[in-house]
Amino acid sequence: MDKPEFTQTNTIILVPTDFSEVCGNAILHAANLARFLNDKLVILHIIDNKTKALLKKKHAGTEHIKERLDQYKTLYEKNCKVSVETMMREGNIFTSINKVAAELHARLMIMGTHGKKGWQYLKGSFILKVTDKSPVPVIIVQNRIVHRKYNKILIPITDDLHPEKKICWAKYFSAMLNAKIHFYQYFHKDKHQNNRLSGFMEKISRSFEKDEIQCFVSKAEKESKFSNQVISYAVSNRCDLVMIIDVNHAVSSAAWFEGLLFNREQIPVMTINLARIKKPNG
Repeated sequence: MDKPEFTQTNTIILVPTDFSEVCGNAILHAANLARFLNDKLVILHIIDNKTKALLKKKHAGTEHIKERLDQYKTLYEKNCKVSVETMMREGNIFTSINKVAAELHARLMIMGTHGKKGWQYLKGSFILKVTDKSPVPVIIVQNRIVHRKYNKILIPITDDLHPEKKICWAKYFSAMLNAKIHFYQYFHKDKHQNNRLSGFMEKISRSFEKDEIQCFVSKAEKESKFSNQVISYAVSNRCDLVMIIDVNHAVSSAAWFEGLLFNREQIPVMTINLARIKKPNG
């Protein structure tokens, strides 16, 4: 299959597509972000069993897929003024997407989802199979179109594990996107756990203050329905990206994580799995 040549500059945004409308929205998100960052946009299609069945039904070969990808390339290079490359890769979406992200040393990956209806046939925990094993940060977008860049990033903090890594990632994207950072603290019923987490939040504030980076820190008032509280805060403070920095996103439960991925306001969500991604690239 086609494989463009890249140097390891880490200035690549990867977008997998199944040619659905929501994946088109993901490409638009990625193109706007690539233009702001001066990154290359790579649009990927995985030729899996579903694609093969479709091609067989149309009595077409992979040139049909290449033609559709080339249409994207022409459209987004013209309208968004970004450099676009396209790729096809035979395999399955659960492993092949992340393999390509690793091979390209991509800075980011952006994926579209229909929510609980799934990205192509990704539903619920299936999308976790991609995001949790991704070697790069992943931004999940839904149908809502966002034309502006991410100006305010909301980071839920649910535990005090890996503090330096979380602080590092927050500062990295704050600088990259020239964005303000908001931290939102999880509420533990256990007083000892809550106090430990509050201490970590104070450490975050001191670190940002030392580097003269503005940040905002707030706390949840109750333990239940944390994802709803996060989204309510995001709406009230006009945050346009929620960033989850965690290990397998399993601190509160998969339901909490999925509640953010498929949030009712369709705010984009970035996931950074610290078990897979050790430090910022670039």
